[in-house]
Amino acid sequence: MNIKKKISGSPWVWPLLGILLLWIGISILNGNFEISTLGVNINLSCFLLIMTIGQAVVITTGEGAIDLSLTYVVSFVPYLISGVSLAVGNYAAGVLAGLAACIVIGVANGVVNYYLKVPAMITTLAVGYIVYSLTMVISSRQISGAPNESFKRLIQTGTFLGIPVRIFITAAVVLAAWFVINRTVFGWQLRAAGMNRTAAGFAGVNLPKVVITAFIMTAVLTFFASIMLNAYLGMGGQNAGSAYLLPCVAAAVIGGTSLNGGKTSMVGIVFASIMWTMLNAFLNIALTQWHLNSAIKNLIQGAVLILVLIAAVPKKQINE
Repeated sequence: MNIKKKISGSPWVWPLLGILLLWIGISILNGNFEISTLGVNINLSCFLLIMTIGQAVVITTGEGAIDLSLTYVVSFVPYLISGVSLAVGNYAAGVLAGLAACIVIGVANGVVNYYLKVPAMITTLAVGYIVYSLTMVISSRQISGAPNESFKRLIQTGTFLGIPVRIFITAAVVLAAWFVINRTVFGWQLRAAGMNRTAAGFAGVNLPKVVITAFIMTAVLTFFASIMLNAYLGMGGQNAGSAYLLPCVAAAVIGGTSLNGGKTSMVGIVFASIMWTMLNAFLNIALTQWHLNSAIKNLIQGAVLILVLIAAVPKKQINE
């Protein structure tokens, strides 16, 4: 019983076990057991991890909130930065414009969701479509969305002490998010609002401020993930963010973020993001070696997400 309680109170245990099993699976498929496999997947998980933290912040606000605009913002930011940079001849100005746009997107999501009482998924989907339309308009003007060359080299090949720079950047984001969520008044208010908004309001929590700030935080984290992914890929893409929506929701829930709100685990999110990246790698290798249809990969990932969502719903709620 004590072991069961400890495991249930440590959501990072299951994704850590998943990492171990997937490492064994990948090693069997490759015919060798190498620790470097873990390093490669940790390296590739950076973009997903930052997006997952952002998604987890919104989910923690409760009421079934999920940010569907995230995938569109990831694609939009590089084109906006590129367009502004070309217009004013300054990359830094483009970056600031991209950051400012993400803050506006976060405010829009939060205001519509809280004040107009529109469910978060509908709100963020509508805002996401607007953002996608802007992406199409900018890209139609022969703007490539290509990153700054210096920043591209830094993200693609830059190292410090033999470790890729993007891992240091991601670690800094993780630590900052952990501090905000676990060691600040805002973090306490965020969890309180997620557990029970009515009670949190009576306790003096400024609910509009908390909800809107959560959406802004998600948009800003998505901004950082977007510019890093853009630099890593070396090019813009109108659908560059489409592959990350399902994984970031799955990784957030697997990592211990409650769909009912009020609870999240930064350590769990880290392990879950790495696990999902390794699941993707395992499926890619398996499909190649066994000559399977690529649709099988999406089927398996979708099935895993469904199982995770079922497991995340409290038994009491299912019975009701």
